[in-house]
Amino acid sequence: MHDNLEFNVELKNRSDYEFALEKFEELWKDSVEVTESFVRTVKTESHLAQFSPFELYLKFLYEYFRTELNQSRELDQNYQPDGFLRLQYQHDAVLTAKRIVEEYGGVFLADVVGLGKTYMAAMLARELDGRSLVIAPPALTDKNNPGAWQNVFHDFGVRGFHVESVGKLDEILKQDLSKYHYVFIDEAHRFRNEDNETYEKLHKICKSKVKLPNGELKDKGIILVTATPFNNRPNDLLSLLKLFQSSRNSTLPNLLNLDNFFGNLNKRLRVFHRINDRENYVKTMRENAREVRERILKYLMVRRTRSEISNYYGEDLAKQNLKFPEVADPQAVFYELSNRENEIFTRTIERIARQISYSRYRPLIDHYFRGDLDENRTTAQNNLAAFMKVLLVKRLESSFEAFRLTLARFISVYQQFIKAYHNGYVYLNSRSHRSGKSGNRKSGRADFRGETRKSGG
Repeated sequence: MHDNLEFNVELKNRSDYEFALEKFEELWKDSVEVTESFVRTVKTESHLAQFSPFELYLKFLYEYFRTELNQSRELDQNYQPDGFLRLQYQHDAVLTAKRIVEEYGGVFLADVVGLGKTYMAAMLARELDGRSLVIAPPALTDKNNPGAWQNVFHDFGVRGFHVESVGKLDEILKQDLSKYHYVFIDEAHRFRNEDNETYEKLHKICKSKVKLPNGELKDKGIILVTATPFNNRPNDLLSLLKLFQSSRNSTLPNLLNLDNFFGNLNKRLRVFHRINDRENYVKTMRENAREVRERILKYLMVRRTRSEISNYYGEDLAKQNLKFPEVADPQAVFYELSNRENEIFTRTIERIARQISYSRYRPLIDHYFRGDLDENRTTAQNNLAAFMKVLLVKRLESSFEAFRLTLARFISVYQQFIKAYHNGYVYLNSRSHRSGKSGNRKSGRADFRGETRKSGG
């Protein structure tokens, strides 16, 4: 060991790789065989002789987890509500989430249902410096609900926050967004699809800059609260990542271009038909999920199951006399329809599946529209029609009363549509029409008075 060479390069793209490979080949040409005396020296006289393989393994673990091990391991307990139990698994999740937000600009709080993600989010907000904006479903913004976000944040002594319903993104965009350092998004999985206006609004909110007292601008920290961050489609996760990461210049280790990464995952999946080649499709889907976990989620996500909490925090749970209830396997309960009921049920399914066209949900398809449509819009409308078909079947299988109420709502909406149509206009759910890019169709209204193609509306 008489000479040393340091070679520092960050491998982010193909040119970096080519450069490193070239340098390695140059060094390899000048390399010499390791002599027996050198090996003997390493084994008997170097520091390596002092450590067992197990001790080297511990050293590896320390280096891998050093950032987490060296950070402050305590939260301020003085602000916690009376009667609130200090659970170690929640405590550790908050510390880990804080580190991830500070390092990568965002985090998935994704423990399974029932482990207290809202409480963990409140503790995390308390630990972060700066004002927070919380976007949540309407039911969890109602102050009369004890579990509402503003009530939980107040209970935990969080200062400088604002809670708004997910249905009021337009009102949020009118605010001074530069005052919010962090955005907490409850049920973040609702925003998996970036091909809609709601996602666009949320993206604008999350990507708006924070204005510091010195006038400097910085990115917001995004906390995504969801028990299901990743479903079947890889792009579901990419949409959420784009709320705090650049899709072509990410800060993840060895993964600069997220668009390319997810594009490759989609290519693998498209090779197989979801039904006709089910086995290979599912296998590829699982391989994709594993790669997503290893390349992305392990850096950005805090997620534990009940069994993991029981295994790794069982002593703490026992100390506080807590345990998760044991749920028995579901038992099938069969019921029989009479001949008359069976006949009605079968005829109803036939009508839902084959006779209803679901034209309301795909108005720009087939004979309702004359013109070119891009594939994404065609697919989206057909998917919506298929979704409504499945919804009707589920309502029917749930109960006749649920099915009756759903049909009543459908009929009411259709009647309103027909009434508006006969009054000379209909409303179009299209961003281009809402923005006034299509003639007289501003504000989403299409005026058909005096038009000979009225019957095609």
